[in-house]
This record gives sequence, C-alpha cells and structure tokens, in this order.
Amino acid sequence: MARPLGEATARGLQMLRELDDVFDGVASKVVSAVAAQQATYPPTDWVAYSKEEKRKMREEKAGAGWV
Repeated sequence: MARPLGEATARGLQMLRELDDVFDGVASKVVSAVAAQQATYPPTDWVAYSKEEKRKMREEKAGAGWV
C-alpha cells in the first residue's frame, strides 16, 4: 500500500482475512488492498467515487434480484 499501515490497522486487516469463511471473498479483497501500488482510499475525486459506488450498488441489487 502507498502508505504505511499502523499496527492496529494491520491487525484489523488480518482479522478480516480470517472472516473469509463467513464472508466469502473478504480475504482476497484485503490482500488486493494491501498489495495495491497506491492507496485507493480516500479517493482523489469524491464525485466520481460516489457515482461509481452507486453504480456498483445498483449492479449488485440487480444481480441479486432486488430490482
């Protein structure tokens, strides 16, 4: 990750990875975030970030049969 992680953050990420049995896919997302060349949060463009998050939510709802 582009910036150093504090001990508490690293411990929290490890705990999230261990929850992969309960929340399928969490471990791979944690590993991807830690391995990223640059930090992905906070975003540099909040408007674009907000639009993208809303788009993802709509797609998830549509895929789950909510819409």
